[in-house]
Amino acid sequence: WQFETGFVDADGTTLFDLQSRARRSRLTLDDLSVLGTVETSEAYGVARFAAYLLAQRDGTAALFDYFRAMGQGASQEVAFQSTFGLSLDAFATLFEDLRRDYGAARRFGREGP
Repeated sequence: WQFETGFVDADGTTLFDLQSRARRSRLTLDDLSVLGTVETSEAYGVARFAAYLLAQRDGTAALFDYFRAMGQGASQEVAFQSTFGLSLDAFATLFEDLRRDYGAARRFGREGP
C-alpha cells in the first residue's frame, strides 16, 4: 500500500471515492471485527477507508507498526492505542462520523481526532 499526500490513493482513488464506498455500506468497524474478514466488496470498502484515514493521519508505516505490535503479542486494543493514540472503540465511534462527513474526514487525515 502506498499513500500520497493530497488525499489520493496510489491507484488514483480519491478520499471522496473511498468515503462514498464506505458510506454506502451498513457495516460498522465492530461488524468487521465480528466477521473476521474483509473478503466481501462491502467489507473491504469499509476497511480500506478506515486504513486510508489512519495512514493519512499517522503515515503508512503506522499501519505496519500496528500489525507488528499484534504479531509481537499485543492485543488488538493495546496495539491500536499505542500506535494511533486512541482506543479502538473511540475510533469506531469517530469512524461513523468520518464516513458521512467529508470535511471531518479531510481534517482527521491532516490533524487527527
